[in-house]
Amino acid sequence: MSRRRKRRVQDKWRMKEWYNVNSPAYFGGKVIALVPASSAENMMGRTIETTLYDITGDFSQQHLKLNFQVIRLKGIDAETIFKGHEYTGDYLRSLVRRGNTR
Repeated sequence: MSRRRKRRVQDKWRMKEWYNVNSPAYFGGKVIALVPASSAENMMGRTIETTLYDITGDFSQQHLKLNFQVIRLKGIDAETIFKGHEYTGDYLRSLVRRGNTR
């Protein structure tokens, strides 16, 4: 009997390209993340979440989460727009006390 040939499995993770996600110019235009994607089309519209501390370096702003959406690609650099913000859950819980009405 003949043996079946083993198929070589391609590693999908290794085939992905890494993209630099930049914040908008009014946030300094810094690289906020390195994101893998299998194609450029998969990067469009992707939402990236980061903290204001990561952008400014000010530790007192660590509780504020910012959301950015990828709108354009230039090579391996992705440009974003600001989509919204929210406070972290632990920060909100520290502001609210149980049993208080005010």
